[in-house]
Amino acid sequence: MNPDVALFRLINRGTANPLFDVVLTFLTRGNVVQAMLIGLGVVLLAGAYLRGEPGSIRLAWRILLVGGASVALGELIGSQVLKPLLDRPRPPLVIPDVRMLGIGLGTHASFPSAHAVNTAAVMATVSRGHPGWALPLMGYAAVIAYSRVYVGVHFPLDVLGGAALGVVVSELLWRLSGRLFGLA
Repeated sequence: MNPDVALFRLINRGTANPLFDVVLTFLTRGNVVQAMLIGLGVVLLAGAYLRGEPGSIRLAWRILLVGGASVALGELIGSQVLKPLLDRPRPPLVIPDVRMLGIGLGTHASFPSAHAVNTAAVMATVSRGHPGWALPLMGYAAVIAYSRVYVGVHFPLDVLGGAALGVVVSELLWRLSGRLFGLA
Protein backbone atom coordinates (compact mmCIF):
# COMPACT_ATOMS: atom_id res chain seq x y z
CA MET A 1 0.00 0.00 0.00
CA ASN A 2 1.12 3.55 -0.76
CA PRO A 3 2.68 5.00 2.45
CA ASP A 4 0.70 8.25 2.06
CA VAL A 5 -2.57 6.28 1.89
CA ALA A 6 -1.51 4.02 4.78
CA LEU A 7 -0.72 7.02 6.99
CA PHE A 8 -3.97 8.68 5.90
CA ARG A 9 -5.93 5.59 6.99
CA LEU A 10 -4.07 5.44 10.30
CA ILE A 11 -4.88 9.07 11.10
CA ASN A 12 -8.37 9.22 9.63
CA ARG A 13 -9.64 5.91 11.00
CA GLY A 14 -7.02 4.57 13.40
CA THR A 15 -6.95 7.56 15.74
CA ALA A 16 -10.69 8.25 15.58
CA ASN A 17 -12.30 9.10 18.89
CA PRO A 18 -15.16 11.32 20.08
CA LEU A 19 -12.91 13.99 21.62
CA PHE A 20 -10.83 14.42 18.44
CA ASP A 21 -14.04 14.44 16.39
CA VAL A 22 -15.27 17.52 18.24
CA VAL A 23 -11.99 19.37 18.83
CA LEU A 24 -10.34 18.81 15.45
CA THR A 25 -13.52 19.46 13.47
CA PHE A 26 -13.88 22.77 15.31
CA LEU A 27 -10.22 23.78 14.92
CA THR A 28 -10.01 22.95 11.22
CA ARG A 29 -12.85 25.22 10.12
CA GLY A 30 -11.54 28.10 8.03
CA ASN A 31 -13.14 30.83 10.10
CA VAL A 32 -11.60 29.44 13.31
CA VAL A 33 -8.13 29.30 11.74
CA GLN A 34 -8.52 32.86 10.42
CA ALA A 35 -9.74 34.12 13.81
CA MET A 36 -6.75 32.53 15.56
CA LEU A 37 -4.31 34.10 13.10
CA ILE A 38 -5.96 37.53 13.36
CA GLY A 39 -6.00 37.22 17.15
CA LEU A 40 -2.29 36.47 17.12
CA GLY A 41 -1.71 39.63 15.09
CA VAL A 42 -3.73 41.72 17.52
CA VAL A 43 -1.77 40.30 20.47
CA LEU A 44 1.53 41.07 18.74
CA LEU A 45 0.59 44.66 17.95
CA ALA A 46 -1.02 45.34 21.32
CA GLY A 47 2.00 43.95 23.16
CA ALA A 48 4.39 46.03 21.07
CA TYR A 49 2.46 49.26 21.59
CA LEU A 50 2.06 48.58 25.32
CA ARG A 51 5.82 48.16 25.63
CA GLY A 52 6.21 51.38 23.67
CA GLU A 53 9.60 50.40 22.29
CA PRO A 54 10.10 51.51 18.67
CA GLY A 55 12.00 48.29 17.92
CA SER A 56 9.12 46.15 19.22
CA ILE A 57 6.58 48.12 17.21
CA ARG A 58 8.67 47.84 14.03
CA LEU A 59 9.10 44.11 14.62
CA ALA A 60 5.35 43.62 15.15
CA TRP A 61 4.55 45.45 11.92
CA ARG A 62 7.22 43.49 10.06
CA ILE A 63 5.74 40.23 11.32
CA LEU A 64 2.22 41.29 10.33
CA LEU A 65 3.25 42.48 6.87
CA VAL A 66 5.49 39.51 6.10
CA GLY A 67 2.94 37.08 7.57
CA GLY A 68 0.13 38.57 5.49
CA ALA A 69 2.24 38.61 2.34
CA SER A 70 3.33 35.02 3.01
CA VAL A 71 -0.28 33.90 3.27
CA ALA A 72 -1.21 35.77 0.07
CA LEU A 73 1.76 34.47 -1.93
CA GLY A 74 1.49 30.95 -0.50
CA GLU A 75 -2.22 30.90 -1.34
CA LEU A 76 -1.50 32.13 -4.86
CA ILE A 77 1.21 29.54 -5.49
CA GLY A 78 -0.67 26.71 -3.81
CA SER A 79 -4.23 27.29 -4.99
CA GLN A 80 -3.69 28.98 -8.33
CA VAL A 81 -0.56 27.19 -9.57
CA LEU A 82 0.10 23.87 -7.80
CA LYS A 83 -3.47 22.63 -7.30
CA PRO A 84 -4.48 23.04 -10.97
CA LEU A 85 -1.09 21.83 -12.20
CA LEU A 86 -0.97 18.67 -10.07
CA ASP A 87 -4.74 18.12 -9.81
CA ARG A 88 -4.42 15.55 -7.05
CA PRO A 89 -7.84 14.20 -6.03
CA ARG A 90 -8.94 14.45 -2.42
CA PRO A 91 -9.01 11.26 -0.33
CA PRO A 92 -12.79 10.57 -0.47
CA LEU A 93 -12.63 10.59 -4.26
CA VAL A 94 -10.08 7.75 -4.41
CA ILE A 95 -10.37 5.81 -1.13
CA PRO A 96 -13.45 3.97 0.08
CA ASP A 97 -14.62 4.35 3.69
CA VAL A 98 -13.07 7.75 4.40
CA ARG A 99 -14.42 9.31 7.59
CA MET A 100 -15.73 12.73 6.58
CA LEU A 101 -16.47 14.93 9.57
CA GLY A 102 -18.72 17.70 8.35
CA ILE A 103 -16.09 19.51 6.33
CA GLY A 104 -16.78 20.16 2.65
CA LEU A 105 -14.27 19.18 0.03
CA GLY A 106 -14.23 22.57 -1.62
CA THR A 107 -13.72 23.00 -5.31
CA HIS A 108 -9.96 22.59 -5.49
CA ALA A 109 -7.68 19.63 -5.76
CA SER A 110 -5.92 18.25 -2.70
CA PHE A 111 -2.23 19.23 -2.99
CA PRO A 112 -1.14 21.39 -1.25
CA SER A 113 -3.38 22.02 1.74
CA ALA A 114 -4.11 25.76 1.90
CA HIS A 115 -4.78 25.47 5.65
CA ALA A 116 -1.28 24.06 6.10
CA VAL A 117 0.29 26.68 3.80
CA ASN A 118 -1.35 29.59 5.59
CA THR A 119 -0.90 28.38 9.15
CA ALA A 120 2.73 27.37 8.65
CA ALA A 121 3.50 30.66 6.87
CA VAL A 122 2.16 32.74 9.74
CA MET A 123 3.67 30.58 12.45
CA ALA A 124 7.08 30.58 10.74
CA THR A 125 6.97 34.36 10.34
CA VAL A 126 6.04 34.97 13.97
CA SER A 127 8.72 32.50 15.05
CA ARG A 128 11.36 34.47 13.12
CA GLY A 129 10.48 37.56 15.12
CA HIS A 130 9.93 35.73 18.41
CA PRO A 131 12.08 32.56 18.41
CA GLY A 132 10.96 31.63 21.91
CA TRP A 133 7.43 31.16 20.59
CA ALA A 134 8.50 28.74 17.84
CA LEU A 135 7.67 25.46 19.56
CA PRO A 136 4.07 26.28 20.58
CA LEU A 137 3.39 28.03 17.27
CA MET A 138 4.67 25.13 15.20
CA GLY A 139 2.70 22.81 17.48
CA TYR A 140 -0.45 24.75 16.60
CA ALA A 141 0.40 24.53 12.88
CA ALA A 142 0.95 20.77 13.27
CA VAL A 143 -2.44 20.34 14.95
CA ILE A 144 -4.15 22.19 12.09
CA ALA A 145 -2.29 20.06 9.52
CA TYR A 146 -3.17 16.86 11.40
CA SER A 147 -6.80 17.94 11.60
CA ARG A 148 -7.05 18.21 7.80
CA VAL A 149 -6.09 14.54 7.48
CA TYR A 150 -8.20 13.51 10.48
CA VAL A 151 -11.40 15.05 9.04
CA GLY A 152 -10.76 13.32 5.70
CA VAL A 153 -10.05 16.16 3.28
CA HIS A 154 -6.28 15.82 2.75
CA PHE A 155 -3.56 13.21 2.50
CA PRO A 156 -0.54 13.57 4.81
CA LEU A 157 1.69 14.66 1.90
CA ASP A 158 -0.82 17.43 1.10
CA VAL A 159 -0.35 18.97 4.53
CA LEU A 160 3.41 18.34 4.65
CA GLY A 161 3.82 19.94 1.23
CA GLY A 162 1.57 22.82 2.24
CA ALA A 163 3.50 23.41 5.45
CA ALA A 164 6.81 23.31 3.57
CA LEU A 165 5.52 25.82 1.02
CA GLY A 166 4.31 28.13 3.79
CA VAL A 167 7.63 28.00 5.62
CA VAL A 168 9.69 28.56 2.45
CA VAL A 169 7.57 31.52 1.32
CA SER A 170 7.73 33.02 4.82
CA GLU A 171 11.51 32.65 4.99
CA LEU A 172 12.04 34.19 1.54
CA LEU A 173 9.79 37.15 2.33
CA TRP A 174 11.37 37.60 5.77
CA ARG A 175 14.82 37.84 4.18
CA LEU A 176 13.55 40.13 1.42
CA SER A 177 11.87 42.41 3.97
CA GLY A 178 15.15 42.65 5.86
CA ARG A 179 16.98 43.73 2.74
CA LEU A 180 14.29 46.16 1.61
CA PHE A 181 13.99 47.88 4.96
CA GLY A 182 17.55 47.51 6.20
CA LEU A 183 16.49 45.20 9.02
CA ALA A 184 18.40 42.27 10.45
